[in-house]
Amino acid sequence: MKTNKIAHFVYFETMLCSNDFLVRWQRYHSSANINAEVILQESKAGDVFMYIAKHCCNSDEFQFAFTKASKSTRAKQTEIKKVQLGGYSIIQQQNAGNAKEDEYKLFIFLDDKHTNISAYQQVQSSSKLNIYQAYFENCSYAYILEYFIKQADIVQFKENLQQFNTTASPVYKEFKEM
Repeated sequence: MKTNKIAHFVYFETMLCSNDFLVRWQRYHSSANINAEVILQESKAGDVFMYIAKHCCNSDEFQFAFTKASKSTRAKQTEIKKVQLGGYSIIQQQNAGNAKEDEYKLFIFLDDKHTNISAYQQVQSSSKLNIYQAYFENCSYAYILEYFIKQADIVQFKENLQQFNTTASPVYKEFKEM
């Protein structure tokens, strides 16, 4: 099921906790024509917080411009590492809305455009899977897989992924309000 939507992913890494990051996030939260459809996910490993922002729009109105506003203060601020992963077309969408309250997200980033995607679709029947394929040549990955998983299934799911020699990705929780 291919849609006419483009999803642009941006990865952030910082020492800022959720509340502090969201204040600074407002400077990043700008993209032409697509601010209404932004989903932000958070994960934490030790003292490091990781965020993935997904900006969506129709392919015929895709004008992604992702810039940071100038600083309003000269005070030294905690660094936010930002990586634009690129724009991806949606080739499978089993979850068109936001994650449910009891769901987490696990992202798999695949470099090889010849990867057997159907094998990843069989990993766990209880999870929903959205598959994104690189829309532009300069995307960081060939595919991004977005699994929606219940907390009780996370450990088993990660064990099932080991058959692909896939590095275990952090589990993300979706922000409900920004």
